[in-house]
Amino acid sequence: MDEAQELTDAEWQMLLLRCPSRSLTIVGDRAQARHGFTDSWHERLARIGLDRTDLASLSINYRTPEEVMVEAEPVIGPPSPTPTCRPRSAAAAYPSCTDPCRT
Repeated sequence: MDEAQELTDAEWQMLLLRCPSRSLTIVGDRAQARHGFTDSWHERLARIGLDRTDLASLSINYRTPEEVMVEAEPVIGPPSPTPTCRPRSAAAAYPSCTDPCRT
């Protein structure tokens, strides 16, 4: 499930009813939550009934070039540290990749 930071308690309950094993892969970014996200992921998931969780954080941003993230870092700030980014020139290393920003 992607964009998990946007789910309400009711939406979580709906998903858990459909997954009795409670074995889920959840992807979300607290910093992108539209309505705030003050809990940690462990706290948030425990509150909806998922108390056995393993958390992994991504450390490389393949989506946004380094030049953009350098400019955005003062605005992004905590709670999410700015991940290491691929340099803009790295897009050339993937010729099959269609990058509309590549010049």
